[in-house]
Amino acid sequence: MRCPAAHRGSSGLAVRALLLGGALACAACPAPPRRAAVVAPVVAASASIATAPVSLGLGGRAPLARVGERFTYRIELQGVELAEYIVEVGAAPRGVEAGAAALEVRSVARSVGVGALLKKVETQFISTMDPQTGRSLRFRSEERAGRRDATIERSDARIAELRDGVVPVLVRRGDGATAPETVEPQKVRGEVWDLNAVMIALRQLEAPLGARLELESFRSRYVWRTVLTVGKRELLTTDLGRVPTVRLDGWGHGLRRDGELNDEPERRFSLWISDDADRVPVLLVGVTDYGDIRMEITSYVPPGDERGTRD
Repeated sequence: MRCPAAHRGSSGLAVRALLLGGALACAACPAPPRRAAVVAPVVAASASIATAPVSLGLGGRAPLARVGERFTYRIELQGVELAEYIVEVGAAPRGVEAGAAALEVRSVARSVGVGALLKKVETQFISTMDPQTGRSLRFRSEERAGRRDATIERSDARIAELRDGVVPVLVRRGDGATAPETVEPQKVRGEVWDLNAVMIALRQLEAPLGARLELESFRSRYVWRTVLTVGKRELLTTDLGRVPTVRLDGWGHGLRRDGELNDEPERRFSLWISDDADRVPVLLVGVTDYGDIRMEITSYVPPGDERGTRD
């Protein structure tokens, strides 16, 4: 039995906020026993965000991202399926960054089902990554929010051009090549990631139970500061079967262009990554302004496999 849907206006806003990279979370309805529940992260929002001496596990190593991999997720708000999220790993065209080969990870979020009836939304994120380290070089996003919406927003974070703690972000609001483009300098603390690169990096995270990790990453045109705590190992039942996982609990907070925390509340979430050779993110849950949301894997295609299932 599904929870009652929110009224039409707020649901449309919820779908839009969801696809723009808001924190994703578990269903608010009473859930069957197989569903994992969110608990308050170990790191409180008011706590110091000094980090433990751990890294994303990519220090000089090639990322765990293989050309041809494809991940598909179902996104639910209060038990109602609203959207799908697809991540694909490919090779960037040569010469994209300094004439060198690069790795390209594309993800797209689009409303489906009830979500598409309420509001047609599609947002695409394209990450260009160093194939030797997995670090972000460039992050582009494009938001399309329905035929009746005049504005299409595009952003291009030139992360490889980071200088003196500032990343240039090119932003274009409006449809067509003639729309004006502005450069918005984004202040960061140091190394900065992006939405897709973080997902890939966390597949190789090597840290003990209770270790904390802080990072800054682009989500759409803005940067978020995130603190993660390594949790215990758990066995989850998903559409792909029973999967051993490692759990990460955390919170994120958006930043202003000057690098300081914005006035919005922090977002709390939990992430489960399969504890096996593939290290696939299988579940992301948290809380948003519009209710509890969950994003759960429905298909994983390894390189060279078109079956849409996992071995």
